[in-house]
Amino acid sequence: MAYVDTLTGALYLSKPAEVHAYELAWGDLESQALDEPTSRKLITTILEALTRD
Repeated sequence: MAYVDTLTGALYLSKPAEVHAYELAWGDLESQALDEPTSRKLITTILEALTRD
């Protein structure tokens, strides 16, 4: 089952093809995501750049 939350409602998807599409999308996101230490460093770097005077 896949749950999709939207601005105006929510969808519960249970058809295998629908769920598979979300599994593929999630896998793609997961493969491109930074690990936690690298994410923290990137966020810190951006915040420091934005708050520099």
